[in-house]
Amino acid sequence: KEDINKAWVGKTPSQVANTVSSAWAHYRFFDGPLDGFAVGLGARYTGESYGDNEERLKVPSYFLMDATVSYRIGDYKLQVAAKNIADKKYI
Repeated sequence: KEDINKAWVGKTPSQVANTVSSAWAHYRFFDGPLDGFAVGLGARYTGESYGDNEERLKVPSYFLMDATVSYRIGDYKLQVAAKNIADKKYI
């Protein structure tokens, strides 16, 4: 099957990054005065992409950090999460 627009053949689709990855670290306290509390830190990376199908508008890669704090009592958990904690500007 052929593409409708031959100029797009062999090009990277728009808004599709070449690399996407993420990782999280989470620690929960089980003893002492912080029993029930937990903290987490996450990192997200998105590689460069193109904003159009003709590969004219290159969108740079970006790296973001996220964080969580939670408190657990029995079967209940209260959690606050913050995304992009460094307030990085990205597209």
